[in-house]
Amino acid sequence: MPLFVSYSSRDVAAVRAMVQDLQRARLEVWFDEELRGGDVWWDEILGRIRASEVFVFAVSDNSRASKACKAELQYARDLGMHIVPVQVGPLGAVRVIELANLQIIPYVDRSVDSVIDLVSVVQEKAAHPRTLPDVLPEPPPVPYAYLLRLSAEIEAPSLTIDQQADLVRQLREGLEDEQDEGVREDIRTLLRALRRRNDLTVRNAADIDRVLTPVADRAGAGASSAGGSSATSAAPTASAPSAAPSAPAASTTSTAPRPSTEQATRPTPAPAPAPSPSPSPSPQPSPSPATPRVPAGWYPDSGGSGMRYWDGTAWTDHRSPGAPTTGPTPAPRPAPVAMPNLPAPPRAPGQSNVLSIVAMVLGVLGVFFFLFGVAGIVCALVGRSKQEPRWQIGLWIAIGGTVVGFLVLIASSMNGQYYY
Repeated sequence: MPLFVSYSSRDVAAVRAMVQDLQRARLEVWFDEELRGGDVWWDEILGRIRASEVFVFAVSDNSRASKACKAELQYARDLGMHIVPVQVGPLGAVRVIELANLQIIPYVDRSVDSVIDLVSVVQEKAAHPRTLPDVLPEPPPVPYAYLLRLSAEIEAPSLTIDQQADLVRQLREGLEDEQDEGVREDIRTLLRALRRRNDLTVRNAADIDRVLTPVADRAGAGASSAGGSSATSAAPTASAPSAAPSAPAASTTSTAPRPSTEQATRPTPAPAPAPSPSPSPSPQPSPSPATPRVPAGWYPDSGGSGMRYWDGTAWTDHRSPGAPTTGPTPAPRPAPVAMPNLPAPPRAPGQSNVLSIVAMVLGVLGVFFFLFGVAGIVCALVGRSKQEPRWQIGLWIAIGGTVVGFLVLIASSMNGQYYY
């Protein structure tokens, strides 16, 4: 007696608990926990529905918003299956849902009574087997097939400008039309994947940023209100150049969050002169001056060296080390700070061996007259102070010649013979 369980992935924890209770009652249960998506996945789903005796529909606001769950439910109805709705999550407007004519088994609290009711209803439905119609109904199309197609197009090796713009348009429309929050998050993931492409144009990148920005703005606004932030006087925007071509120089700046958690500033115009006092007892406040629009172009990057592209409303992630400035002249950079005088690095060892060679020659001559060896020792020590590479060789030869010459001098003086 196989059972098919249709559910939303956002209710998977509650559905697993329900499936475990059914399996403890020795019921054969199947639900698509391991399959992922695509044509093969959808064909497997429809085949499992046709092979089941009872169709268990996990009812919640999430499953009602899921196109896949709606398609599975309608296909089960077309096949004439026994349908058992089980509430596993929050559910609003019960009387207007598609299953209002059926008894919905409450299963949110997972009590003993709810488990008994579920098993009893399933066994009662399975006791009256049904047969498939002679002519099978038309199978429903693959839900969210357009997302699978768009994902494959985004992973293409190259995209033209028109192809990029068309992908952005389709994903933006899908984000506006879809009600399932899980599908909406999948669309945002595809937008971020498209945004990471190296061949994406500046205009298309700006369009993606505008689609994704409201999500970050809402999160940033909630954090600001929780922390008592007073940043409500300025709109959350990216940093702009130091001045607009037809506007006075900015006098104040305001910080705001970006989707990539950057903190930037945007100039605001100088405050308008205060209006003259009005004789009216209750004067109306004058409207605040509008922020001058800064034209799109390359401007100095305040967060680092080089230039960064401003699309007219927000900063983009496109940077260039030396792109030409197309907007107003940036403010002069401060003069570089003078570096303190540091001690000169130690001098590399000398490559000359003149004194060492002289010490070697004098050491050889010291065999005949030890004073030559003494002079060789002095030359070797001077070569050491000059950091000559071979001063040690010269020193040892000079010392050896001095010792030998001194011994020869002593021996000759004892014999009354001199060699010099």
